[in-house]
Amino acid sequence: MEPVRRSFPLAKMDRLIWGLTAFFVLLPFLFLAEGLWNHSPARLFLVWPGAALLLLVVEVWLVHRPRRFTVDPGALLLEYPVRTKRVSLKGLTTAEEIDSRQLRARFGRALRVGVGGLFGGFGWLYSSRGWVELDISRTDGLVLLTFEGRLPLLVSPEAPAAFIAAVEDAARR
Repeated sequence: MEPVRRSFPLAKMDRLIWGLTAFFVLLPFLFLAEGLWNHSPARLFLVWPGAALLLLVVEVWLVHRPRRFTVDPGALLLEYPVRTKRVSLKGLTTAEEIDSRQLRARFGRALRVGVGGLFGGFGWLYSSRGWVELDISRTDGLVLLTFEGRLPLLVSPEAPAAFIAAVEDAARR
């Protein structure tokens, strides 16, 4: 039987993430508008930060926010607009749906290292109980993948239960 390749889009942002994203996307335009229409010598103190923030928004969208998760036999591909990251499923120990309360119970309070709030959370979580790699767009419907010899991976695919079944099947192949 031919191995099946399945793709799962990144889940839609929840209200909290959507609100933070709207704020962070609007902010550079506010800086730029005020800087461009302000005729005082201080206008560069608004234009440069606005331009920098706009570049940051574009970078997060293109480089750090995955569009989808594709499950191949033996691997999980995190597909971003300008790159693809391959995660071997060799050594996968668990794949489980988890919510923010369960995550806190397992890892304790965590400090995010990377992007947080702009289109989701991307990077890592650090807690006294260890590091977790992070690629999420919401605070519920999360999937935690744990491995032998690799950091756990927390993702938010559109259909968590189907994603878990596909990952477990691919890890067995």
